Amino acid sequence: KEAIAECVDSLTASGIPMDCLRIRAFPFSTELNQRLQQYEKLFIIEQNRDAQMRKLLSAELDLRTPVESLTFFDGLPLVAEKIAKHVRSRLSPVV
Repeated sequence: KEAIAECVDSLTASGIPMDCLRIRAFPFSTELNQRLQQYEKLFIIEQNRDAQMRKLLSAELDLRTPVESLTFFDGLPLVAEKIAKHVRSRLSPVV
């Protein structure tokens, strides 16, 4: 979670407003669905090959927001720079 928090801070400081929410329970609450609706785009950062959280969110919630899974399953620890690079590449080619 530290790498994700660092990534959010870094991207926000560079002019890309970000927020972070850690989902720790399933089934999902109504409040989670309502909160996720307020975002333009969702990036789900996952450390498994199958992108299970994105699949659960898409299947269980009525999301009208685009959802992208950033999966990292190479066995290495997450680092903020790696996450930020993937987020930037999916936002636009010039970010």
